[in-house]
Amino acid sequence: MNVASSAINSALWVLRGIHDDTRITHSRAGHVCIRHASPFVFYNRFNTTLTLSLLSTTPFPKDRRIFLQKRGFRTGLLGWTVGALLGGTIGKDIEITPAQTVASLAEIPQTSLSSSARTTIEAEVKTYTSSQDKRALSLQETNVCHIPCSSGDGYFRIRITAANGVQQLAATSTFRILSSSLNTASPRGANLYQLPVEFAAYTTVKSAQVSAWGFFYACFPFLKLGSLIPGGGAVSQQMLNTLWRWAGGQAYLEEKREVFKVDETLAKAGEVRDRVDRAIPWSAVGVRRAFDVEEDRKLGRQGYAVRYAAV
Repeated sequence: MNVASSAINSALWVLRGIHDDTRITHSRAGHVCIRHASPFVFYNRFNTTLTLSLLSTTPFPKDRRIFLQKRGFRTGLLGWTVGALLGGTIGKDIEITPAQTVASLAEIPQTSLSSSARTTIEAEVKTYTSSQDKRALSLQETNVCHIPCSSGDGYFRIRITAANGVQQLAATSTFRILSSSLNTASPRGANLYQLPVEFAAYTTVKSAQVSAWGFFYACFPFLKLGSLIPGGGAVSQQMLNTLWRWAGGQAYLEEKREVFKVDETLAKAGEVRDRVDRAIPWSAVGVRRAFDVEEDRKLGRQGYAVRYAAV
């Protein structure tokens, strides 16, 4: 699997050169959104976050909402606006409106916002508002948005909307969420420049998986081997089934299953696997697991919002 990891790392290096690194976006309503992150957000289990600041001449609505929106094939190839007109954004929103409101960035736990990150955020806002033509803008709020484990890998943006969740007030530019999972390659949502790189990584990962299964079948030749025989199909499968019955395979299998109590052993092994899976810090190497998704859902919506102006 090192080949797969190497391919993904190479793809990431190339994508850095062709990915839009625009961190500041402007809305038609005159709002400004600063994304305090690179175009690549690395999966960090329950602590995966993205921070953004909102600037405007007027406060944002108190009941504003924030959504994580995934980009699909239509929005990836045609852009957010045209893709949305073709239905490319329907069902792609996950609400990530921060669950807690605090008075300042200093009140946010280090696990969600480090001291260095806080300093960087303050510096970026100060740099942007220092020019003469932007002094009318004031910092309205900073949101440390929790990225749900269920979001998966791919291309996203964050939308700030009115209470109805439809009227868009502001939005970030596109960013990429990455993990060390083997399915991190994401052709879906890539634009024309990114597609070749994503497909290269995707193909390499699939090749590695096929090789692994090929090794498995080679060790157990009776396990649906017919599906791997070139030009085979139903005839080859029938021949293998006949050979399996002739060799007494099924009877032998049932006998050994009873003697060695295979079902009981598998059940116990499953319990041990679950305990081990919970104990191993997979997030330390950026691996996304089903267990993380389940636990993250139990925690509910997270994140912190700092409002600087009275609303």
